[in-house]
Amino acid sequence: MITGGNQGIGLQTALLLASKGCYDITIACRNQRRAETALKQLKERAEQSNNFKSKFSWLSLDLSSLRNVETLMEKIKKEKIIFDIIILNAGVLLPKEKSTNDGFEPTFQVNFLGHFLLIDGIVKHQCPKHSLRVITLTSVIQRLVGNIFPLEKNVEKWPEMFQNAKRWKAYALSKFATAMLAQHLNTFYGDSVKAFAVHPGAVRTQMSDNVCHKGTRKMLFFLRRLLIEPVSKIKK
Repeated sequence: MITGGNQGIGLQTALLLASKGCYDITIACRNQRRAETALKQLKERAEQSNNFKSKFSWLSLDLSSLRNVETLMEKIKKEKIIFDIIILNAGVLLPKEKSTNDGFEPTFQVNFLGHFLLIDGIVKHQCPKHSLRVITLTSVIQRLVGNIFPLEKNVEKWPEMFQNAKRWKAYALSKFATAMLAQHLNTFYGDSVKAFAVHPGAVRTQMSDNVCHKGTRKMLFFLRRLLIEPVSKIKK
């Protein structure tokens, strides 16, 4: 399963796996229309690669709603769905919303909290009977936490730290938490769960649409030749 597998890095990852064969791929996202378009692309890519064994499906997932995540978990349990690999790819950058309906800072909830709730439920659902490999997409920007962006030494104050963070600090903290999630899974679940935190590099995706600061735009324009398309990055 790939969260956010209907576009960007998630879709390109799914397309590459479809071309390799031997994978049943589930994309989890909230936009059904985009999901259906992605599934059509996956089927076409599989056929072009003479892969007629793989199955492709969609699960409704809105990480900005914890109730939606819980509903998905209920479906997974009811239908006894088992995953071999989960790629936690979905994310937001500089969202316009100030808070989710659950009362959390949007970047923190979508990039980390929603994923944590999802993966925690899946691990409890299928492990240790069925082993699981988890790949979390983090970012090199998480290294700024503790440097440019101060890290609260008192862990009990971390909820407040995440809740009050804004814009790039919120994004950096969310990716810091995502990297820690991989460490947590490796530490507490033994051999039944193997987790990897991955920095995908500089990739042009729709997630950067909210970057509207003129200075940031100029910097990205200057670096445009260093940025590469998702499919090129993944192939390497």
